[in-house]
Amino acid sequence: MKCQWQHTSQDCECKLGVETIGEILRVESVSVTFGKVRAVDNVTLEVAQGEILAVIGPNGAGKTSLLNCINGFYRPERGEIYFENKPIARRPRHEIAKLGIARTFQNINLYDHLSTLDNLLAGRHSHMSTGLLTGALFFGKARQEEIEHREKVEQIVDLLDLQPIRKTPVAFLSYGLRKKVELGRALAMEPKLLLLDEPMAGMNVEEKEDMARYIIDIQELRKPSIMLVEHDMEVVMDISDRVIVLDFGHKIAEGTPREISTDQRVVSAYLGEEIQS
Repeated sequence: MKCQWQHTSQDCECKLGVETIGEILRVESVSVTFGKVRAVDNVTLEVAQGEILAVIGPNGAGKTSLLNCINGFYRPERGEIYFENKPIARRPRHEIAKLGIARTFQNINLYDHLSTLDNLLAGRHSHMSTGLLTGALFFGKARQEEIEHREKVEQIVDLLDLQPIRKTPVAFLSYGLRKKVELGRALAMEPKLLLLDEPMAGMNVEEKEDMARYIIDIQELRKPSIMLVEHDMEVVMDISDRVIVLDFGHKIAEGTPREISTDQRVVSAYLGEEIQS
């Protein structure tokens, strides 16, 4: 199966052979329960350095709950999460972000009254070090820091082709463009691990193609590890190095896209017969 997305890799077969060195994230026997519902049930997984790991499954499978555990929105009742061999399951969200984990969400969460550029700058907050007085007076270190942050943001503007909307308030942008701005804001944090929660939900075919290309470009140019939750199986099979399948909070399968596409449990439950062709 050749990759349809336009990126710098020759095709998806190249992605299956990507070299990874060690692991950046390890989830060990994590469980989360809401009332009588076990959203995440004894899940163990690893994310390797520099890979794109997709997490798939039907609605209610526990995919978003798993991401919420990793970036500190939920605290697991059982199990532990290690980022670069440091336990993070009980750390506050801002500390986890400073360690190098950034996140996008199913429901877009931007500052509507601010421009695209200012929303990207907001993503730099964990890298800002000047005090309130120095920042207000805008001199010395504060001025130099502002210049450096704007340079970083302009690099993201170029990478994601945001030049035409850089000064536009995001409230006036289309849904697809707002999704792209949210990706840019997460990227502004310079993450080592990028968590993407359904980045292509609600997009048309052209927008999905663009987003897939941006994700590949980000991984190849900036080298973060990426954990991707996505329902579009064609996208998942094209751009992922490995795939994990959840069902009712359980991990039921794990492997390369090719292995997952031929796993009969997964094919019958989620993918459909067209993936086998």
